[in-house]
Amino acid sequence: MKNDIQHHLGERMIQWVKNAVDSHAVIESIEQLKGSTSSTLHQISLRSNQGMQNVVVRQFDNEEWLEEEPDLARHEAESLRLAAKVDVKTPEIIGFDKTGSKCGTPAVLMTMLGGAVELKPKNMNKWLDELARALVKVHAVEADDFSW
Repeated sequence: MKNDIQHHLGERMIQWVKNAVDSHAVIESIEQLKGSTSSTLHQISLRSNQGMQNVVVRQFDNEEWLEEEPDLARHEAESLRLAAKVDVKTPEIIGFDKTGSKCGTPAVLMTMLGGAVELKPKNMNKWLDELARALVKVHAVEADDFSW
């Protein structure tokens, strides 16, 4: 693992992730993911007795956003819990730190989904059809008691 990336995440964050996944796990790699504008995302690969596991930690480090909505981590965690009821691929929530008291910054830890962000797909019609099918499933979920 590159020490500069581990330093960037901080020892508290690393320990929080390990405790949530498997306190005996060994971090194999950490990679900052590109494309996020509202937070900082890292993929963390851990090796444990169960094998390799890839997780994503989302750090809510945008000060302006946190001032307006200090419970962003809780909001994201609850959204992932609700999304688990939808018949589409979504990350699963592993844990969250609402205030950053445990890991240094408000954060969400989730499973990693494979794939890539494609904003200009080769087959736009197929891409739009798949998006529309997913949105129909998302909007079919009862969310009357969901605060956000």
